[in-house]
Amino acid sequence: MRTATKRIAQRTYTLTDRLTGVNQFLLEGEERALLIDTGYGTKSLPRAVERLTSLPVVAVNTHLHPDHSNGNGFFGKVMVGE
Repeated sequence: MRTATKRIAQRTYTLTDRLTGVNQFLLEGEERALLIDTGYGTKSLPRAVERLTSLPVVAVNTHLHPDHSNGNGFFGKVMVGE
């Protein structure tokens, strides 16, 4: 698995691409989960997210550089700040 996961707080995880070192963060709420950034778009990211939560996932990008947003297509709902 290319994406390493680590629990960093209750219902909060860091997901790290082992090849590039790029991090994403997953926060679970009561009704949905929030994925902060989607990395370069490796196929292992959505699989890692599915292993961590069964909740619907909303992805947000901190900005649109490829190392933060190339994986947007794996997720149904993606939001980007101005």
